[in-house]
Amino acid sequence: MFKDTFSVLLIEDSNADYRLIQEYLGESQSPSFQISRSADFSAGLSLITNESPDLVMLDLSLPDRAGLEALSEIKRRFPQIPVIICSGAEDKEITVNALQIGAQDYVYKGKFDSYSLSRSLVFAYERNRLALELEKKNVFEQENEERYRLFFQYNPHPAFLFEHDSLKILEINRAVLEKYGYEEKDLIGKSILQIFELSDFDKVKQEIIFFQFGANQASSFVHKKKDGEKLIADTTVYKFRYQNQILDLAVVTDITEMVRNKESILATLAEKDALIQEIHHRVKNNMQIMISLLNLQADNAMSRNLTAKELYNLLKDTESRVFSMSLVHNELYKSNDLSHVDFHSYLNMLLENLWNLYGVGLKIKHLVEAQGLVLSMNIAISLGLIVCELVTNAIKHAFPDGYEGLLKIIARCELGSTIVTIEDNGKGIPKEMINKNHETLGLQLVNILTKQIQGKLHLEILDPGTKFEIRFPEQKGAVEKKL
Repeated sequence: MFKDTFSVLLIEDSNADYRLIQEYLGESQSPSFQISRSADFSAGLSLITNESPDLVMLDLSLPDRAGLEALSEIKRRFPQIPVIICSGAEDKEITVNALQIGAQDYVYKGKFDSYSLSRSLVFAYERNRLALELEKKNVFEQENEERYRLFFQYNPHPAFLFEHDSLKILEINRAVLEKYGYEEKDLIGKSILQIFELSDFDKVKQEIIFFQFGANQASSFVHKKKDGEKLIADTTVYKFRYQNQILDLAVVTDITEMVRNKESILATLAEKDALIQEIHHRVKNNMQIMISLLNLQADNAMSRNLTAKELYNLLKDTESRVFSMSLVHNELYKSNDLSHVDFHSYLNMLLENLWNLYGVGLKIKHLVEAQGLVLSMNIAISLGLIVCELVTNAIKHAFPDGYEGLLKIIARCELGSTIVTIEDNGKGIPKEMINKNHETLGLQLVNILTKQIQGKLHLEILDPGTKFEIRFPEQKGAVEKKL
């Protein structure tokens, strides 16, 4: 069982390094660490004698004793106390020599965080405790049992024990079976390369050769599960001698989700950039459309001697046209699909606005039937302006004061075409006025916009009422979804 609290003596002359290590170990709550410090080697020996700390962290560049000589002196005088070297120099030869002299671990300054440092101390203490017990008992079988308990039974991460030269797997823990889906017979006696992607084989061999006597190094590889699923794993290998044989212990941490989350974040940022550019493009195009509409309205107004009321009505018409365009974007950004508009919802909101502008006090009902129809943004803007013009004309002219009636808009897909009809049962358009009406600004816009979507406009005089039908190719942006 691990201890709840560890006493640690830090022999370190750097105040900055001392404060950093103190801060890191202070973040650990289970277990916790009680830290004392000596700035020189001589005082450190006295503290070891007086306090008998659980662990000693030793800097190899002390003012009164430098290098591995300080480590040798501590191990000679206090062989039962585990020592962890904490050095700023990444020298592989010194690391190997320190571990051979008896250091339990070798950590590089600036290369660890709170979690890895506390884990290193706990494992160093446990390894040392086991070594002392085994030395007292002098039972070799007990050593294997304790190592297995420490590195396999209680390790939540998959762990593989394998021969260094042949790469043959000797032992695996239960986490391997759970994570990879193999049975023991699938792996024991087989090469450790079996769990790696073929493209990583050379890299794996080079990394294993580089690992030295317990100085753990972590590298990321792509592993294969039994069912063929791939996972991205940080693989840390510990090397040690056992019965005159060099063995490697590989401990695996699955970082697949972390990597995918990172990729997802990067993809989201890319989508955001693309969306900003698309919004900029859409706003620019819509501003150009609005400018064109205002220019047409201005030209129309200049050719007529308008009263203030007529000018006010022209501005209301412009307001309704701008609203029909902005409503498309409102519908786009309410949904997850930023390229298509729910046309049924759009029509209902458009008619509600037109009724507020023109239909207050009128006894006219309206009906929309376009369930399941979605349109591309560009088609929706053009068709929305068409509907706006035709409905506005119907409200203004088809129903005199007190006239009760019904206005219907029906949109559907049929035989490769999308058909939108705007029909009312009002007083209708007199035949002699049809050509004249086609010369008005509103109907000029309707004709222009119908051509833009490669559509055809058909006018039918009813008894009573008027019916406009716009038919355009379905591939131009309309899709009927089944509800």
